[in-house]
Amino acid sequence: MLDPTRDAELGRWARLLGTVAATAGADIPVGLAPWFLHSRGRRAAPPTAPSALDDVLWSAVAAGSPGRFSIPQIADPSRPAAMVPFDDAVAIEVWTERDLSAMHAMSRLVERTAAPGAVARLDAAVRWHLEFTQPDNATGRPWALHLFVRRWAEAGDAEARLYAETLLHNCQMLAGAPDPLSGEILRDSADALRALVSEEHG
Repeated sequence: MLDPTRDAELGRWARLLGTVAATAGADIPVGLAPWFLHSRGRRAAPPTAPSALDDVLWSAVAAGSPGRFSIPQIADPSRPAAMVPFDDAVAIEVWTERDLSAMHAMSRLVERTAAPGAVARLDAAVRWHLEFTQPDNATGRPWALHLFVRRWAEAGDAEARLYAETLLHNCQMLAGAPDPLSGEILRDSADALRALVSEEHG
């Protein structure tokens, strides 16, 4: 069933993200988010196989087909749960960015597959971050921003809208515009939001 209010909000955010992304520079330093950039056609495939969960998922996105990607399982999908197990040896900023990047990649895979439990698993991760982290726990890059926009548009969750707004604000703080990698992340989030609207009207 079509929801004009939802679609209008998703479309508004897609345009906003595209506008902000257009202010970013183009030269992304070598070594940053190689599998994500490969999925966007900005880099060749890295020479070594991915090991971190977000890189594994982005490599599946880059392959153009989800194949048999592994959904990180939890005992009770109705309860909030992060995607990446927390590691005390890793700085909270690094861990948060990895988790949000994994969520972002899985959302792009979910567009292409009906993998059982994938949508519920993503929702559990979004709810976990809303409950336990702040957007500035990460390094200023807006990974998974579209997932928080979607929760706002579909569930009316004002906290999710604030989380998305803060991710967008934080990536522009240092220079008044997103860094080049953040710009590419915003473009991908905008594409994801447009795909949601197209899917609804498909």
